[in-house]
Amino acid sequence: MASALGTVSSAPRDFTVSGLDEEGEQETLLGTFTYTLQKGPNQTFPLQNGIPRGFRFLKLGIRSNWGKPGYTCIYRVQVHGKIVGRKAVGQTPV
Repeated sequence: MASALGTVSSAPRDFTVSGLDEEGEQETLLGTFTYTLQKGPNQTFPLQNGIPRGFRFLKLGIRSNWGKPGYTCIYRVQVHGKIVGRKAVGQTPV
């Protein structure tokens, strides 16, 4: 992992990913993961269980980092998946 200061203590360690409903009120936990420093900066975390449905919003929850008190640095998060089809208003299902 590259760091301008030569330290990685502010890198995330344990985190969760949740799907949120349209209003952002109901959360569905999609997984709990650990970012491992020895694996390098770009890591993929596939969901272990099937996703119950599609979500428009996702929430990344940082539970711990590698030792830096006070903050955790996140540089980029990418989400990959399949687009869930939407039914147009008034459209009859086939």
